[in-house]
Amino acid sequence: FTDMDAAGGGGNWVGLRNYAEMLVDPLFWNAARNSAIMVVLSVSLQVIIGVGLALFFNLNLRGSWIVRGILMLPMLMTPIVVGLMWRALLNPDWGLVDWSIRSIGLEPPDWLGSVNMAIVTLVLVDCWQWTPFVLLIVFARLQALPQDVFEAANVDGAGPFVTFRRITLPMLMPAIVFAGVFRA
Repeated sequence: FTDMDAAGGGGNWVGLRNYAEMLVDPLFWNAARNSAIMVVLSVSLQVIIGVGLALFFNLNLRGSWIVRGILMLPMLMTPIVVGLMWRALLNPDWGLVDWSIRSIGLEPPDWLGSVNMAIVTLVLVDCWQWTPFVLLIVFARLQALPQDVFEAANVDGAGPFVTFRRITLPMLMPAIVFAGVFRA
């Protein structure tokens, strides 16, 4: 409905005219382009970093469970809390990030002042919050991989790179695709 009478509640049926108007609106296409850029960049970074962290934590180093637990904390925060927290951290007057950058003698960027820097900032904040999700999904799959396949590859003389490329990565692909599609 458009052409609504706010006081009376009546309106005229316009069918799909609102969608037709939207498709010729340059603001809509600008918003769609910015959204697509943000999704592609943030999901790509989250998958790359999350898989890398999952492979690292799969080494079962001493104390890694503590670091893994700390890395999960951003995922547990609501998006509004994350937004407010990063808004305070990136405040140009008193934010901790700008203060840290200034303390080493550099000039901090205008995090949210330009379109390009704002997209980069939003991608980084989104990655900070949601990379633990990818880490969790891929790490769980890594823990469930059958070990006999790796033992057979070792007996056959496969090195670590070949084992990763031909065994680990193909068996992880369903989890990686799930995490990437779910985040998109």
